[in-house]
Amino acid sequence: MRILAAWIVRLESFCFDLWHKVETRATAIDFAGKLDTSRGFWYLPTRPRVIRRVLRDVPSQNNSETVFIDFGSGKGRVLLLAAEHGYKKIIGIELRPSLHEIARQNLARCKHFPQSIHHIELLNADALDYEFPDRPLVLYFFNPFGNEVLRQILSKLQLSLDQNRRDVLLAMVSSEFDELMTSSFPQFELIDRSRLRSIYRHNPSEAR
Repeated sequence: MRILAAWIVRLESFCFDLWHKVETRATAIDFAGKLDTSRGFWYLPTRPRVIRRVLRDVPSQNNSETVFIDFGSGKGRVLLLAAEHGYKKIIGIELRPSLHEIARQNLARCKHFPQSIHHIELLNADALDYEFPDRPLVLYFFNPFGNEVLRQILSKLQLSLDQNRRDVLLAMVSSEFDELMTSSFPQFELIDRSRLRSIYRHNPSEAR
């Protein structure tokens, strides 16, 4: 059954890339060479059907005024699917230049996506250096880095929220960070959890 499941995942990714004229699958090249795992992990994209389900599960808000940010955006698969949800702006932050370049090429040649893909901005940058925009946010994490890096990023986010309170949703695709969120960031309320993801919210109307 595991072998069958693995082949189904591969087929899903292959069909996604073929239909949209992009390259978002993980390849042997992505696992070549050394990697500083204290800053990030090997490229492993979320399955398209999982991404769609997570984005569907994010509570509705005024997406036309909301910025969507994918931390560790890789080759851009999440960004392309986020374009289906009408966000004001979609930002992908990726540390590795090789993945950033592939994402740039994917945006240039992709097919069958809404015009909102033109609202996508790709940043080849360290997530720790990113300054959050003063708008409502949806932040997407699929294990892009370890707990310590996430702790620093969320601490920076909290400082931004202290200066400008606004609605912020965190979509954590895995349960790797649940303990960190509970112990260190109780101001982000867990509003929904499933086997696939946890969704946290900082709602200014409920903040003390």
